[in-house]
Amino acid sequence: MSGVEAAGFVLAAIPLVISALEHYAEGVETIQKWWRYQKELSSLKRVLGAEYDRYLNTCEELLAGIVPDAELAALLDSPGGVGWKNPDIERKLKARLRKSFTSYLDTVTDLNNVVEQLKERLELAPDGKAGDIQNSFLCLPLMPS
Repeated sequence: MSGVEAAGFVLAAIPLVISALEHYAEGVETIQKWWRYQKELSSLKRVLGAEYDRYLNTCEELLAGIVPDAELAALLDSPGGVGWKNPDIERKLKARLRKSFTSYLDTVTDLNNVVEQLKERLELAPDGKAGDIQNSFLCLPLMPS
């Protein structure tokens, strides 16, 4: 998977994880013995949302000037879509980042792996719907207070 393609997958996956956390939070509200998770879920959702915004801004800055504004808007509106597989974009990104392209690619790949692990642990279906709250939630570690 190319670095640009991986970036698109990450942009597509993080909102799914945030949505799943929202559904988990709603489900947790109805389960009294798990009341303490509500705070952690809200915090995790907020932190992940902020990281997504930061990542989106980074992608926008990296691609600005490499692709026309209309294409950039289309890429950001369709994370993980066909446009992210364009080899011309990757070639231009390599030229822009030069020596740091490899570390960029490693970072995006690591981020993609973390998001995929989150999706697995949350048992997200391909459509982004949350899985069984009781089974998935038991394996999620609490965030530090």
